[in-house]
Amino acid sequence: MATGNAPRGFPRILQWLLAGLMLIIGLAVVFLGQNWPSSAVHCTSR
Repeated sequence: MATGNAPRGFPRILQWLLAGLMLIIGLAVVFLGQNWPSSAVHCTSR
């Protein structure tokens, strides 16, 4: 599985980037999901 000579090492980097992006997006979604209701209430109350 760990074949460094094969061109599969490049897709592995892409997989790492994709995993990092998904992790960041997931955290952002959770963070916004927790902070959004309060912001919406503040916006609608004004």
